[in-house]
Amino acid sequence: MNSWYSELSLRDIQRRFGSAAWIVSERQLINNLNRLATFTGGVDKILYPVKANPAIPVLQILAREGAGADCANLHEINEALICGFPPERIVYNSPVQDMRTIHFMLESGGTVVVDDPHVLAQLNNEWIADKTPGSIWLRINPSSKVEYAHKDALQELMAHGSESSKFGIPEEELSALLAECKLPISGLHLHVGTQMDNLNSFELALASLHRVADSLMELGFDIKHLDIGGGLGISFADGKEFPSIEQWAQRLLPACREFSYYAEPGHALVGDAVVLLATIETIKTSRGRKWAVCNVGTDQLAKITLLKWEHPVYYGNGKYLSHHGNDALAGPLCFAGDVLIHHTDLTGIEINQPILITKAGAYLFALSNTFNGRTALPWLTFNGQGEVHLSVHKEELFNRVFLQQPVFQIQSNAEVEVVDPDHFHHLQSDYIARRMHLDEYEFVKLERLSDKRYRFTTQVKSTVGFISMPLAIRIFGDAAIVAVLHDAGASTKDHSVWGQKICLDYFGNVSSSEPFVFTMTLSHCYLFHGNRKMAVAFETETKGIQGIVIAHH
Repeated sequence: MNSWYSELSLRDIQRRFGSAAWIVSERQLINNLNRLATFTGGVDKILYPVKANPAIPVLQILAREGAGADCANLHEINEALICGFPPERIVYNSPVQDMRTIHFMLESGGTVVVDDPHVLAQLNNEWIADKTPGSIWLRINPSSKVEYAHKDALQELMAHGSESSKFGIPEEELSALLAECKLPISGLHLHVGTQMDNLNSFELALASLHRVADSLMELGFDIKHLDIGGGLGISFADGKEFPSIEQWAQRLLPACREFSYYAEPGHALVGDAVVLLATIETIKTSRGRKWAVCNVGTDQLAKITLLKWEHPVYYGNGKYLSHHGNDALAGPLCFAGDVLIHHTDLTGIEINQPILITKAGAYLFALSNTFNGRTALPWLTFNGQGEVHLSVHKEELFNRVFLQQPVFQIQSNAEVEVVDPDHFHHLQSDYIARRMHLDEYEFVKLERLSDKRYRFTTQVKSTVGFISMPLAIRIFGDAAIVAVLHDAGASTKDHSVWGQKICLDYFGNVSSSEPFVFTMTLSHCYLFHGNRKMAVAFETETKGIQGIVIAHH
């Protein structure tokens, strides 16, 4: 195990944070970003595809370092904005595009990559001569044949630039399509496919971009930006080799011209910057075959169990679990295909032993699911100083139910029963109906711990002797207002701050006789349809109370 994760003390992490957990290396992610930028000439032209891994700590690191984001829908756009990507570094690119999202992006100064002739025609009909701050690019499907160096069955799922792909407008149809187009098209996009191992395909893609750019400039379009997409693969456990980032950049740079060049790396950027820590739960023998069952499976690793994508797995002090032997490593789910390694040697594996699934940064977390009632894992960040800290809490019970806003279906009665008021009044909470307004709280201390992070100390008087959930909502809501306004530099509450959504986990019971201490962390603030929007996360240190408020101001 010769990589950044060899520095991790797995037993210590297991003890401090539990298992399973995702771990992202800040240092490795930044190193990959800078290496890829040798082709583009700047990290701002590396457009990270959020779909590869939408984890908050991954996005925050890349946004802070100045990278851009490639988003497929409004949800990904909002996540990018809230993590600190400014609109001008966000690209909206999807085979099915929403016109409201297109207008929002263009009005905000972002970039829209048009993939559909119908969208192009609609935009052209709606276009007003007054320029918007945003940019319009076209996604092309090249006439050059996109091929992998080594063939395998998965490539039909990944060859986005093939002639039979649903993506892009065919190169040979563009000139006729744009004959009467008045849109200020300024860029072109092309993506060869995922896990590409053939540098010739990237060269042909770049040649296609140049060829189309020349033809469009002859039609009067001012083409300045060329996006070669992503797709550079990385090696996994099967021994298949891929060109390095340096080889990829060196092959393409000599062909570059006067354009600004962009790339959208997924595996090459985040693939080897994330690992998944898991634990062996049990070991059993069936008909002479030993099975080690760990605490993650298809819920987190569908790419491995369903697509048979072999990721390197280590145990102990960096011992590699081979893909040879009579034993197997499986997940915990009620599904026969929930197997991580079908043939291995479990010599040395023990119950409660931590294992590490490596090169886990791309398309694992993004494909995680809720099968068997599984919930999302916590995220840890291994920072540049060699420290591990918690970045995202483990998803708590009922979170998915809350977020999905269910309407529980029950059998309706034939007749409506009107309940006697004398009866239901006796069922009401006297505290909520008549005494809750007597509860009082006061912020007695506010500490700004760091940029966008505050600690509140609160004195509470409650008629029931503890902080009820309604009272907690009042306290957290008011504290969010204070934090948002202080962060904005306000000296008085001179404008409104209102909540759009609140999620509260309240698995503790806090006495109102002791100081109530909690922290609040603010996301980046951004404009959304004219309103300033941000997320405010709050948590107590020991009482199991945490949540998030989405605020406008």
